[in-house]
Amino acid sequence: MVQIPLAARIFVFVAIILGLYMAAPNFWERTQTLTDDEGVVIGENCFVPSPFLCRQINLGLDLQGGVSATLEVPEDQFWADIFRDERRGMLALANGDNTLFQSMDIEELGVEQTDDRGWTASYRLIGDATSRDLALAYTVAPYIQMIPEGADEFTLRVSGFVRDQQMALLTERLIEGLRNRFDAFGISEPIIRDAGQPGRVNVELPGATRLPPIPAGNLQLCSVPLDYTGSTLSGVEFLPAVNPGSFDVGGATRVAIDFSVRCVESEDIIGAAAALEGPNAQVNVQLRPAAGVIMNNLTRPEWANGRRFLAVILDGEVIRFDSFEPNLGTSFRIRGTSTIDEASTLATILRAGALPAGVEVLEESKVGAELGEAAIQAGQFAAILAVVAVLIYMAVSYGVFGLFADLALLVNLGLILGLMTLLGFTLSLPGIAGIVLTIGMAVDANVLVFERMREVWRKTGNVGQAIENGYGQALSTILDANITTFIAALVLFLVGKGAIQGFAVTLTIGILTSIFSALLFTRMLIGFWFGSGRRLAMPI
Repeated sequence: MVQIPLAARIFVFVAIILGLYMAAPNFWERTQTLTDDEGVVIGENCFVPSPFLCRQINLGLDLQGGVSATLEVPEDQFWADIFRDERRGMLALANGDNTLFQSMDIEELGVEQTDDRGWTASYRLIGDATSRDLALAYTVAPYIQMIPEGADEFTLRVSGFVRDQQMALLTERLIEGLRNRFDAFGISEPIIRDAGQPGRVNVELPGATRLPPIPAGNLQLCSVPLDYTGSTLSGVEFLPAVNPGSFDVGGATRVAIDFSVRCVESEDIIGAAAALEGPNAQVNVQLRPAAGVIMNNLTRPEWANGRRFLAVILDGEVIRFDSFEPNLGTSFRIRGTSTIDEASTLATILRAGALPAGVEVLEESKVGAELGEAAIQAGQFAAILAVVAVLIYMAVSYGVFGLFADLALLVNLGLILGLMTLLGFTLSLPGIAGIVLTIGMAVDANVLVFERMREVWRKTGNVGQAIENGYGQALSTILDANITTFIAALVLFLVGKGAIQGFAVTLTIGILTSIFSALLFTRMLIGFWFGSGRRLAMPI
């Protein structure tokens, strides 16, 4: 069968229309860049009514200039904070939450790195024997060893292997935290990548003139007493809180919140995920072991009496306010979210409410706009030259079918741009190189098919059989060639960083669109030609 089925033709038309629709905004100006008083790009204002027509391919630093910076959480400070958290949990277990740790104390003797890249922290217990026993009965995090050193001293230790695991998790947390906090503060199109060293990331802000202050943020889960007028909190809008004190609710009600040490900080939250329990949405929260002890103390039934609630407070503003179940621990759920999208938003805020403590700017540099303009011009020239050369070659070598392949190549380029726009990928110079390479590869499948058609036509003289056999015999070769290239591109994306990933992304998208355009779109055009009655000779 020369012509492809009707369903396939409809799919081809719909895919092409959608792809070109997404690619179209890249060819005209549809946004106005917004900057703050100091010239930092903070967003864009789209004046096109359709939200899809407001999207364009993100250009990297090498194409439009901007700011590049390297940020790091010092490793010694990170481990000091981890050990300090365990000490806090011991004190909470030994003293109870409301005694302000008066019956005993734990003196820190020092934190240092071991020869195997691990870390240790030494402590001395100060207090009565009962309190010391309670403190030593505390269950530390699974990856930390507690080693007694006599009656009054002990050591907390992590191995070099554990250190590597935790530093990798720290890097992931830093990337997610920066991305979500930048997005929350309206900073436009941040590009954040692993810098290849534990606890260190590279940040790129295309179009910006300087690195803005890193939004540290402060997030707390607080068990709060509540005094209010009325019998319900339904529909109440919570305004920014004063710490400590009270704030207005709904313009009339006064809510007094006591923030005295009854909070779990954002660094204590190690996981948060949206979930459904039947028809109801909720957020499943996981805390560090030390914070779990404190949360259990905060949510004792004798403290509630129907007058205590769990508040999620971000930067001093109550963003969530719900009653809680008693005796919460390291794992609990926050219910009351109306939809799964609302629960997902709250989970994202909980995961990235604050950055790891002590984020430092190691390096900051500015990429000039002149470099970007030159790069764009060179890339455009190379791409146009490659397209023109391939179009001429295909038309001369394969006649009418070559023109069909040329039209497929142009559609293929439009689909590449449309997919990159839809998926939000960033285009850089290596990405342009990947597109130029794809231009040459895009006609490989058509060349294979056309050559098979010629062979069959010379043997049989039957146009229909030549078309059918041309596609049938070349299919396995086309798939094998593209699958091996796809595997290579996938390895580049998974192993490479930065520019290498940009090249791999455009190459992968180009492979997919090339197969689509050659095996479906070009064949559809040839089917239309064959159906028009022009079957006497092969036009190649």
